[in-house]
Amino acid sequence: MSHRPLALALLILGTWCAAAPLAAAEIDHVREYRDCMALATTDPDAASEKALSWIAFGGGEAARHCDAHARIGLKQYAVAATRLEELAQTTRRGRAFRARYLAQAAQTWRLAGDDAGARADWLALLDRAPNSAAAQAARNNLERLDVKKP
Repeated sequence: MSHRPLALALLILGTWCAAAPLAAAEIDHVREYRDCMALATTDPDAASEKALSWIAFGGGEAARHCDAHARIGLKQYAVAATRLEELAQTTRRGRAFRARYLAQAAQTWRLAGDDAGARADWLALLDRAPNSAAAQAARNNLERLDVKKP
């Protein structure tokens, strides 16, 4: 009995597995992010597909952020806001990024017509990053929501 087919299959599998991390490492993530975000405003369907593919190749937080923005362009506001909230929860980039994601999620809830969702994210932003650049805008937006109520 010959072991050639098994050896050949293992060789092919080993070559493919070794090449996969290399392909992901060769991606210019800065360029991908810039291109994907630009595409999110002009062709959100294509941007979402690009982002999802990029996520599979190690695009991480930047790819997930682009996908959220593509969802805004597709008017999938609740999906986009939820993804932005998830980014705020999982980011390792510090308070400033957490605050930005929460501010973007709040604005997206407003696009969805969900003032309660927006309020929750602005309050979370103030709780987690009270001295951030986004905090004053959150305070102003909360004040406008309170004035709008009868």
